[in-house]
Amino acid sequence: MATIFSEAYKAVNRILRTVKNLLDQQENIEKASKGLPKAFACIANMFPVAKSILDGVVRRFEELKNSGDSKSPANDKEYDLVKVRFEEAIPAADLLLDILEAVLPEDGDRSAAQRYKDAASQSERDAAVEKLMLVVLKALNAVAGSSLQLLGEKEKEELQAAITVVEKLPPSLAAEPTGTVSFNHHGSGIMNNHTGYGDVYVHSGQAPQMGGRFNAPIYIGTPPPTSTPTPPLPPTKKSGWRNSLPG
Repeated sequence: MATIFSEAYKAVNRILRTVKNLLDQQENIEKASKGLPKAFACIANMFPVAKSILDGVVRRFEELKNSGDSKSPANDKEYDLVKVRFEEAIPAADLLLDILEAVLPEDGDRSAAQRYKDAASQSERDAAVEKLMLVVLKALNAVAGSSLQLLGEKEKEELQAAITVVEKLPPSLAAEPTGTVSFNHHGSGIMNNHTGYGDVYVHSGQAPQMGGRFNAPIYIGTPPPTSTPTPPLPPTKKSGWRNSLPG
């Protein structure tokens, strides 16, 4: 039966394996850096930091295992923290590796920047490389203060510095422009143009208007006239524009 210690240890080794693979991409990032956003070169410098810290965490887990402290229920809460934080970060680390593997190989038809945009667009989560790296770094930071003493003071300082640098990076993916949607209906039937959540503001036109909340009175059918038509003036003896001239 797996213990909380073994599950935490498994999570540590799992994310370490991905970080090692990320480190293997460091040289490729340096070669392709001219065609990529600034964030790529920056996060590449964070791979050795993350690996060094994780190596230290593994060594500490080995010490706990050999000393018998891994079996102490008193540390279960700390092991659970490591397990939860690292398991949350593993998908981000894996996605970061997938992005790099898709972007870095040479492709004569697409630029590195275009390959990055294409790869990121296939993910359901925010796939900006700096944000993915930040997830990994913050997972390490979440266990830095653990009573298990997983990180030394030097590692804590390096980690804080890395987080600060990554947080200040400009976005590597440009925000998609927002637009507006208009509907035109020229038939004789009902136009349904809103089937989700949110308010609908439709209050013009001659056809029946149906929706949620309106900014004006609702009329089903032809809206009533806004005022009584003014009767025409009686004809005068003289007409035409010359009558408005003086003298």
